[in-house]
Amino acid sequence: MVIGKIVNKQTNQDVCQNYLNKELRDFEANIGEDLKIIYTNGSFFTHEKVLECDQDDYGFWIETTNKLWRIDNHT
Repeated sequence: MVIGKIVNKQTNQDVCQNYLNKELRDFEANIGEDLKIIYTNGSFFTHEKVLECDQDDYGFWIETTNKLWRIDNHT
């Protein structure tokens, strides 16, 4: 899985291009907690509080305080 898109909710612009298309091992998107992105090498980072998380056939959409993240199931 990879981060496919990150959108700033206020401007509706794509942001944080340097995080896109890097292979992920996992992520944690618990409502009310910081989003945690975990890379295949074990490194990770946390981000803003998760407000909502939805899944479809393509992957996951995660809404945080200021951004909308798309996590794609494919690489």
